[in-house]
Amino acid sequence: MENSTAKGLGSNEIYRDIYYQLNQAGTYLEDKVHSLLHQRSDTFAQREFPYSVVNTTNRLVNTVLEGIVDIYAIARTFNDGPLVCMSIECKKVNPAQKRWVFERRKTGDEEYPFLIWDVDPKVAGINYGVRAIFPSLGYGHTDQYEKAIQGFPTNYKGGLDQDHGDRRIYDALKQANQPLSAFAGDPRTYVFNQLMVNAHTCIFLPIVVTTAPLLLLDYHSEDVDIHTGEVPGGKTKLVERPWLHYEFPLPISFQFDSSRGVAPRKRPSFIVNANSFTNFVDMVIADVPRYILPLIG
Repeated sequence: MENSTAKGLGSNEIYRDIYYQLNQAGTYLEDKVHSLLHQRSDTFAQREFPYSVVNTTNRLVNTVLEGIVDIYAIARTFNDGPLVCMSIECKKVNPAQKRWVFERRKTGDEEYPFLIWDVDPKVAGINYGVRAIFPSLGYGHTDQYEKAIQGFPTNYKGGLDQDHGDRRIYDALKQANQPLSAFAGDPRTYVFNQLMVNAHTCIFLPIVVTTAPLLLLDYHSEDVDIHTGEVPGGKTKLVERPWLHYEFPLPISFQFDSSRGVAPRKRPSFIVNANSFTNFVDMVIADVPRYILPLIG
């Protein structure tokens, strides 16, 4: 492994460059997140998990969705409760240089339900008539979700990330959401057979795990200068969060109509700082058996 025929470069320099590029690629982060899940006795976890589905449950005919998700994990919960199915994308950045900043939705009373497959024989499929809250995560009521609608990668000394812009965050969320069309559309293949269990109620969570510190932006619309489109620095507030709730806008091919109603236009997703990932999973698994509730009204 030490000999090299590269011109003008010694083998040590070549391998230093390879090591540097591997560290930047995010491969190690994906492996670490998988390892944290795999070592849990209550969780099935697999890296580079393939999926494929012909989605005929929405308003498009025979929509083919296929690909590979970084990590697919299924966690059992207390007292044989609902299964937690996690579709996870991992995104590495240099936390000393970059921050991910999120704007929240400030208007509207819509509640976008989590994607839940209900074992109840009266439903036996996707059920938008239930909701989920996570008090351990700080979401004891749906009003407490951040309801983020946009994300902005920023550089410490360079302003907004001009190389990727907000597409990097959007694409990561899209990659985490797309596999759920297969997993929720065919739970026997992608959930029950993986664990070799009978049908269970399942909650499907799209999750992006990143090394970027997460900042929630707070400002008032009346402070925006209509001429410049700017807000004075003293009129904005940034709060660092270990995780965030994000309303991901669903392409129609990702949507599922059900016997309980038309599919929502957005799907709750989570963005989690890597340092807080283990706590996040622990709290989700603890809360799910107790806090999947029928919608009121």
